[in-house]
Amino acid sequence: MEDYITTRQAIEITGKSESTIRRIIRNLTTSEKSQYTIMKGRSLMLDREFILDKIGAEPGKVSIRTFDAQTTFDTQRDTIKHLHWLSEKQSDTISDKDETIKELMAKLLQVQNDLKLLEMQAQSLKNKKEAGSGLNYIELFAVLVLILALAYLVVQIV
Repeated sequence: MEDYITTRQAIEITGKSESTIRRIIRNLTTSEKSQYTIMKGRSLMLDREFILDKIGAEPGKVSIRTFDAQTTFDTQRDTIKHLHWLSEKQSDTISDKDETIKELMAKLLQVQNDLKLLEMQAQSLKNKKEAGSGLNYIELFAVLVLILALAYLVVQIV
């Protein structure tokens, strides 16, 4: 029975995650499962040598993860540095987005002002038409140019 180990022991011996060990078991054929695994109560026992061979470790050579205080401290320090860098990068991204929003708001105000101007000109043209004076081509061209400029600004915002 010493040749068989639990999933937890396989994790400790190989240094691999539980999902890796379970994936190896799940991908076994039926004949491999009967050859390399046994049930002991409610626990699945794995052939030690098979797991070590499958993962790529040498049989009999145990690679247990060990952490000393300095390694843990260094890892935590590196994690904090990385999180700080990510925070700064996100702040820069937020600043860039704020700047873009300000620029778009300025363009939107310009478009609103242009729209008001077009409405006033359209009303003026309508009043002229009602008064009996016809539209001349220059006024019509000016209104068309303003409409095209407005359309261009709308496209730029989108």
